[in-house]
Amino acid sequence: MAEAGATLTLDTTGSASSATTAVSSLSVKAGAATTAANEIVLAGFGVSQGSATQSWGAPSGFTLINKDDTNPSNELNLSSMVVSASGTYTATQTLTASAWTKGIIATFRASSSSPTPAPTPTPTPTPTPTPTPTPTPTPTPAPTPSPTPSPAALPNFSHVFVIVMENQEITDVIGNPAAPYLNGLATSNALGTQVYAVTHPSLPNYLALAGGSTFGITSDCTTCYVSASNLADQIEAGGKTWKAYLEGMPSPCFVGDAYPYMQKHNPWIYFNDIRTNATRCAADVVPFTQLSSDMANNTVPNFVWITPDMCNDMHDCSIATGDAWLKQQVPAILNSAAYKNGGALFITWDEGNTYAACCTLATGGRVATIVMSPLGKTGFQSSIQETLYSLLRTIEDSWNLPRLGDAGCSCTTTMREYFQ
Repeated sequence: MAEAGATLTLDTTGSASSATTAVSSLSVKAGAATTAANEIVLAGFGVSQGSATQSWGAPSGFTLINKDDTNPSNELNLSSMVVSASGTYTATQTLTASAWTKGIIATFRASSSSPTPAPTPTPTPTPTPTPTPTPTPTPTPAPTPSPTPSPAALPNFSHVFVIVMENQEITDVIGNPAAPYLNGLATSNALGTQVYAVTHPSLPNYLALAGGSTFGITSDCTTCYVSASNLADQIEAGGKTWKAYLEGMPSPCFVGDAYPYMQKHNPWIYFNDIRTNATRCAADVVPFTQLSSDMANNTVPNFVWITPDMCNDMHDCSIATGDAWLKQQVPAILNSAAYKNGGALFITWDEGNTYAACCTLATGGRVATIVMSPLGKTGFQSSIQETLYSLLRTIEDSWNLPRLGDAGCSCTTTMREYFQ
C-alpha cells in the first residue's frame, strides 16, 4: 500500500516447489510520482525461494527506513544478508535445494518532493519610528567558566576474560526462567540492554570482535583467511599475553571443523599472521581444557578468549544447556586471582536472531552483554547504545592500544559507564 498516489506493482509473480525457482527477481515499482514531502510507502514482498539466486529491489527514488523479515529462521538457507543501505533494499543469495517461503515488509521514504507552495504576497511595510537613543551601559564582565571535566578513564584491567555465546536476542535470555544463573549474574553485576551485534551470520561478528572489521566476509566460510592486524597483535606489542581457549578443539592450532567444535567461532585461526606461525598458533590457540591448568598454575594470560562448543554456546542446544555450562565454568574465573586483582569478565552473544540495528555499523540484532569486575558497578543496567565494536574498543582503551578499524569509528562508544 502507499500514500499520496504512489501505486505499487510487482514485476513478476510465480510459484515454486522444492528445488525450483518461483521467480528470478521481484521489484516494487512506484506507479505515480510522489506528491507529498517525506511520503511513506509500505511494501510487502512474498517469495518462494528455490535453488537460484533471488533479489528484491526498492522503488527508485525511495530510501529504506525499516524492514521486518517474517521468516528469519534457518539462516543457512534463507538470506541473512538483507542490508539497510540508503536507497536500496536488496538480498541476493544462492540457496540450497529446498524451497523456502519468505515474507518481508519494508517501509520506504521518498526523497524530498514537496510541491512548490504558492507565493505569499509581500505586505506593505509600516514605517518604524526612530527610537530615542539610550545611553549604553557599561557591561559587567562575565566570569570565566570552569572547563568541563573529561570523562574518567577506564580502569587498567589486569586481565580480561571474554566468553562469546551464540544466536540469542537479549529478550530470549534476560528474564528467561530457563537461564537462572546468567540472569543472576546480570542482576548482581552490570547488564548492557542496548548492545547490538554487527551482522549475520556468525563469522563476521567474531572477526569484528577480534579485528575491528568484518573484512568483507558475509558467510561462515572456512578458508577466507585475512591478512590484517588484530587484537592479539596489539596485545603482544603492548607487552601483554593472550590465549584463545576453544571448547572441543581437537588440538592446538587445529584448522577446520570437528563438531561440536566449529572453526567459524574461532576468529584467531583466520588471521594469517597467527595461523601460519606454527609456534605462536600452537601456544595461543588451544583447547579449552588448558584453561583449568593455567588457572591452577597461576599462568593465566592477560587476555582470555573463551568459545564454548556448539551445544554449550546455545547454538545447537537449549538456553538451559548454555546456562548450566556457564554455571559450571564462570565461578572458577570469578574466584581466580587474575579476576579478583583488577580483572574483568564480559559475557556476550555473537548475534541475535533479528536485524535490529543501531550505531551506523550494526544490524545483527540486540544481544545481552554482562559485565563483571571488582572495578565495576553492581546492580547496574546501561541503556547506552553500543555494539560488539564497543567491546573491542573498551579493551583497547583500557590498555592504551590503538583502535582497530571500526572500533575507532565516532559511531562506536566505549563501555565506560559499567565501571566505577
